[in-house]
Amino acid sequence: MRVKNELGITVSVGVSDNKIFAKLGSDLKKPDAVSVVPPNRFWDTVWHLPVSDLLYVGPKTTKKLRDANIMTIGDLAKIPREVLVARFGKVGEQLYKNAHGLDDSPVAKVGEYEDQKSIGFGFTFRHDLITREECKIAINYLSDDVARRLRKAEMVCNTVQLTIKDEHLAVIQRQRTLPHPSDIAHDISALAYKILEDEWSEARPIRMLTVTAQNLTRSEFSSEQIDMFGTQDEARREKD
Repeated sequence: MRVKNELGITVSVGVSDNKIFAKLGSDLKKPDAVSVVPPNRFWDTVWHLPVSDLLYVGPKTTKKLRDANIMTIGDLAKIPREVLVARFGKVGEQLYKNAHGLDDSPVAKVGEYEDQKSIGFGFTFRHDLITREECKIAINYLSDDVARRLRKAEMVCNTVQLTIKDEHLAVIQRQRTLPHPSDIAHDISALAYKILEDEWSEARPIRMLTVTAQNLTRSEFSSEQIDMFGTQDEARREKD
């Protein structure tokens, strides 16, 4: 009530012993409500909800779960952990934990995370880059450093920016959004090189390149859409 009176906005609050169920609780009643998910009887509040209400389960995964006759969070929770892990690996483990509220990650205090806004790496070359192959090697090198620093900072990026300077010191900057948050060098370099192909004439020599990861999110808070039915692409990403 105080927030509404002083700021003129409504707030829905979820209360539980873990962030997974607290998030679920915050969506149960809107607007201007407090919902409690008790740790000793959470199944009464949570398990009847649609499986799509579970954190990280988006439309794609929801459809596949429903195709397997998994309609509610309770349906998912009743599948033994070992069965989910055997079939879906790491993703199955995470879905099992989320359905049971098995989350002990700490809640950050106000101001605890003063996160970086971007992570970039640029290089001025001794000789101008002429061919696409030279540019690709350079972008791979820069992206590898950016990805390493992202992982060290426990961050993922949603946007990649490429800065190009030609032999006359003219500069352009272009950015694009990744299909999913990432700290993988291949993802970053592929998008950066696509920007180069689309935005830069091969006839123009390049003096400097900078690859910058932007729109950063902490890895633990990243909401990348998971697919529990593990495609080959997802297996490659996990390996990367």
